[in-house]
Amino acid sequence: MNELIKVFKINKPHSIKGEVKATMLILLEDLEMLVNKVFFFEQQGVYQPLTIKNLKKTNSQYIIKFKEFNSINEVMQLRGTVLYLPEKELPTGLLTVIEDLVDYKVVHNDHEIGILKNTFTTKAHTIFEVFLHHNNQIMLIPYVDEYVKKIDQKNKIIILDKVI
Repeated sequence: MNELIKVFKINKPHSIKGEVKATMLILLEDLEMLVNKVFFFEQQGVYQPLTIKNLKKTNSQYIIKFKEFNSINEVMQLRGTVLYLPEKELPTGLLTVIEDLVDYKVVHNDHEIGILKNTFTTKAHTIFEVFLHHNNQIMLIPYVDEYVKKIDQKNKIIILDKVI
């Protein structure tokens, strides 16, 4: 099998119709390109296929409906699993895995305030762990539009709209 890229982590079931809430593990603007794609999840060491039928973004998560499932009971098994997509199915050169943002400069109000040292995912969303220059402490920033204004991949900079 081609190299697989982690795209989503399924957090929990969302509705009785078999939808799930998930966190995206890559930066990708065009969600439509993921609809009707065959993803894979690992079950007892074997990769099982799943096709996304519908995908929509909420504040910080994504609601996914699969062609293969129609009830909450069917998707309960997916809680905590990662959905993979073959690398060839994603745009080349534009793909950024959130984990790859480590060591990016973090800027607020046109001033560099720190360096991204780590990322981790909670049930709600991805968290950026930023090492602050001015006091040598760690600040946790949720990766949501309210806080993160832009990620400049070319210059390796994360621009914040708001800090905690």
